[in-house]
Amino acid sequence: RERDVVGDLRIGSFASASRVVAPAAIAALQRRHAGLRIGFVVGETEELVPAVVRRELDLAVVDSWVTMPFQLPEAAVCTLVHRDSADVALPIDHPLAHRDYVDLDEIAQMPWTTWTKGAVFHTWLVQTLRKRGVEPRVRYEVPEFAAQLEFVGPGIAAALVPRLRRVWVPEPIAIVPVRATLE
Repeated sequence: RERDVVGDLRIGSFASASRVVAPAAIAALQRRHAGLRIGFVVGETEELVPAVVRRELDLAVVDSWVTMPFQLPEAAVCTLVHRDSADVALPIDHPLAHRDYVDLDEIAQMPWTTWTKGAVFHTWLVQTLRKRGVEPRVRYEVPEFAAQLEFVGPGIAAALVPRLRRVWVPEPIAIVPVRATLE
């Protein structure tokens, strides 16, 4: 007979995983282990990892991109639980909006919307485009993916949106995979 797991389990997660992954995982854990009391907080990776090291959290679901990996402290152990990628959001009437995929250099000269300067996704977008020899024109700094899509719809910007973070897409927007997968 399996021993039941009891006690407190403190979990932290970045926002997108908290919406997509965490509720079902927590519900499954609680069904399997009725004596487990789970606490949950949402935060940024840069806050969650130190909280695990300080033992304020027992585990954290964090994001780290292959092209811009988060550096874990020695005291932390990492286990891959999900591999995400990003697609480009284009206005539905853009000439490349109905393609099966696009190369970033085909759209790199467009104005972009992304997170505010200094945020991980802002830096990631800039580094990703610079690796393709393009200096991005970030015109709209908007710290939320859903709001960024509102800048894409009327045709004033493009955006890179991770699949895990995409909850809904307004009608005037096409989501097109990027040929070289962005992980």
